[in-house]
Amino acid sequence: MQLQKSANRSLPAGRSLSAFRLAQFLVDKGRYDPNPMRYCRNKSLRPTGGWKTVVIDEASMLTEDMLAAVMDAVSGYERLILVGDPAQLPPIGVGRPFIDLVELLREQGRGYALLTVRFRQEVVYRKSVSLESSNARVARITDSLIQHRRADS
Repeated sequence: MQLQKSANRSLPAGRSLSAFRLAQFLVDKGRYDPNPMRYCRNKSLRPTGGWKTVVIDEASMLTEDMLAAVMDAVSGYERLILVGDPAQLPPIGVGRPFIDLVELLREQGRGYALLTVRFRQEVVYRKSVSLESSNARVARITDSLIQHRRADS
């Protein structure tokens, strides 16, 4: 939800961003049953439209049922963006659709982007080191390590 607040602040006036957890989004669309915790397609319900861009973060954790439920629940979008790390452990459940899509798109040479510079981990690493010691020397050493790591990549 913090990401949604940050993104909404950077959007032009009158525009907003909607963000949901997958189950939260799909339960309202009749594609998730919380009692047995099951994702499913539901052809008796029409998909919702009006989405320009659909972004799914942590897509490497999607099972086949989860992705099928999302695809069944939304229609008419211009872009579907799946964000994730294919090197993470596979999802708990049947299939690994994100990894399969990454391999297919990589082979085709289109629709695939790989981030090579890691900013989040460096910031988190510096914060954790800074919290452990208030010594300014530790912060300078951390900065040097980060600069050295960027120069190597």
